[in-house]
Amino acid sequence: MTEILDVAHEMAKDLFKVGAMDEVTMRTIDALCLPPKQTAMENAIVDEARHYRENRSMQMILETLWRL
Repeated sequence: MTEILDVAHEMAKDLFKVGAMDEVTMRTIDALCLPPKQTAMENAIVDEARHYRENRSMQMILETLWRL
């Protein structure tokens, strides 16, 4: 979270503790302050990119060694 969100979330928790905020509002603020969740498709893309980078690096190393 950013510093501003951290402060706002702490203030909301304090308001909830003293009864100045209801549970539904607190849950809404909690949800707004959570980091975005990656979808399965986003995870698959990240995994594929990582796999490509690792294999490409290995391929370059092997090609370099082959030329020696």
